[in-house]
Amino acid sequence: IVHAHLASDLDMLDQRNAEYAAIVGAATDASILSLPAALGDDDALDVLAHDVVVWQGDLNYRLASTKAPEAGLGAFLASFGPAAREAAREDVARDDAAVRGALAAGDWAALAARDQLDAAIARGDAFVGFREAPKRFPPTYKLVRGTAEYKANRRPAWCDRVLWRAEPTGPRPADGAFAESVAASTYDRADDRLKVSDH
Repeated sequence: IVHAHLASDLDMLDQRNAEYAAIVGAATDASILSLPAALGDDDALDVLAHDVVVWQGDLNYRLASTKAPEAGLGAFLASFGPAAREAAREDVARDDAAVRGALAAGDWAALAARDQLDAAIARGDAFVGFREAPKRFPPTYKLVRGTAEYKANRRPAWCDRVLWRAEPTGPRPADGAFAESVAASTYDRADDRLKVSDH
């Protein structure tokens, strides 16, 4: 079982992916502390070398923009100046409004389409081979403490996650059914029952 609190903020996706890589010992950047290196060679821990790995915590993956960033030198140069900053603010405001509209409609699929963690898994950037139960509940972040209302200045997101990876480290079962031996029976948020946190 791994519990992690990864880098926060919408624009820290690369840092979250790097922290995942460091924890599983796949970091290529020597400036990032890896768990095996921290434990020393004799006690190195290969997090993924277990039949079942459950990974949970405030993973901080956010609901990103669905607008593809513009590429090229022209787009880079255009990203400077007051007009570019105003356009960026308008894009963020539109994205926030779209997320809040989908939230009000209970359109979890529209929100999931923006999920950075789902996209990172699909691209092979992090948590490859991990599974998560369907997110059929409102995002868990960021609430006004003591209420079930979202903060106006933060885009709601599923930051708090539970994933699992079930892969036999020894011989694989002939029927290939091992991965189906682990499943979530319930996956939900505390909703109105717990109001002591902003998650």
